[in-house]
Amino acid sequence: MRKVRQALQQVVKQPWMKTFMRLGYAAKGILYLFIGLLAGRAALLPHAEAGGSESVLLALVDQPFGWLFLSFFAASLLGYVVRRLLQTILSSGHRLTVQTALKRFGYFLSGSSYLGISYSAFLVAVGAGKSDDTLEDLTAELFDQPLGNWLVGVIGLGVIGLGLSYIYGAITSSYVTELRSSKLDDRVGQWIMRLGQVGTAARGTAFVLIGFFFTEAAVLFRAEPAGGLRNALQRLAAQPYGPLWLGVIGLGLIAYALYMVMSAWYRPLVFARANDFKNL
Repeated sequence: MRKVRQALQQVVKQPWMKTFMRLGYAAKGILYLFIGLLAGRAALLPHAEAGGSESVLLALVDQPFGWLFLSFFAASLLGYVVRRLLQTILSSGHRLTVQTALKRFGYFLSGSSYLGISYSAFLVAVGAGKSDDTLEDLTAELFDQPLGNWLVGVIGLGVIGLGLSYIYGAITSSYVTELRSSKLDDRVGQWIMRLGQVGTAARGTAFVLIGFFFTEAAVLFRAEPAGGLRNALQRLAAQPYGPLWLGVIGLGLIAYALYMVMSAWYRPLVFARANDFKNL
């Protein structure tokens, strides 16, 4: 394992690998930019609907040369997946504790989720994608299992906890990495960090909503309330003052997108350091 870590550390130092990982951050930022724009449009236009990653992919593929853009997007997002998997292996150092094990697991889950989005983008680009809410389907399958509603409820509470941790991390700046570069003015860097805080709080709020609707599905013993980001934002829009809150979250996600794109240029790509344990 030590030789594997040493080999990976050598690969990470290669300029092409750093460029690949930075493309991954930019791709993630672009994804959240379009999710935020869809949310903002839904807040302003009565017949428009908010959407998640699948909605973004389906909307982009209908544009001129959309399949080409999605293909490049899918390949670029793999850079973020590689970053997360490398963090899983390298960031915790040689000493394994409960805390570092949880961080590794979180990195692994993050990388796996964006690997799924990359794969979906490729499928949509070649015309094989679909827009079904797979989380709702998964919830329906869980209800068919013994104690399935309890499992759905635990998942919902876990997602709520994750969202609250994002909000706390946004307030304390612990989930926002300071961007340091000789090419970046300190005042600009501070504003970018503030965008990251606002965006991380909005992202955390979205996770809280997703977890809440999962918990509601468990209580009602129905799969329909559960779903991903699209489901959460659309259900939020149907509440009193829903369009207003939807617009606020949309602006927050756009702020997060700008922070991620700037991170692609100025974020320090380091491993095995305490300040690299950022949940972004």
